[in-house]
Amino acid sequence: MQIITMGREGLTLNDLIQVARNGAQVALTDAAEKRIARSWQLITRWVAEERSVYGVTTGFGALSDVAISQADTRQLQVNILKSHAVGVGQPLAAESVRAMMALRIKDFARGNAGVRNATVAALIQLINSGVVPVVPTEPFSGTTGTMPLLISCIKAATVALRTPALPRAKSLIRRAIMALTISAASG
Repeated sequence: MQIITMGREGLTLNDLIQVARNGAQVALTDAAEKRIARSWQLITRWVAEERSVYGVTTGFGALSDVAISQADTRQLQVNILKSHAVGVGQPLAAESVRAMMALRIKDFARGNAGVRNATVAALIQLINSGVVPVVPTEPFSGTTGTMPLLISCIKAATVALRTPALPRAKSLIRRAIMALTISAASG
């Protein structure tokens, strides 16, 4: 099985096609894992220091000047994900969702998102296990980027499974979803 290793450097179109269409697996470089950890540590420190960080310790959009207490940062992320957890239309093709997952993992590998390593590891576990979340073609009008994908992964209400080992897949989904615990900078 081919493994596409993701770090700060670019992801080639051929690499993306291998993941999306041909089931290549993904992994992070050691340097990427360290960057992700440092970024999460920075977010954690800023929350503890009650610094003003857009969408982490402040509201979003017109509420960006509203301070969010350290105790409420997790709930803010839960609320933003819940408020955007709506979509309609046919599900995207599995290869499109796998491409979205790979691109999001690649983005996280740069170490600028402030997410936990466990979040990225859960996405990698899902993609490497052939678990493809059902992502609607028409997301909520307020969502951008890959938020519909992340919401679908976190909710995991329905998934298309590319494996006949259903009990094993359910176990993988449960473990991955547990790792996707929402915290500061999740939304």
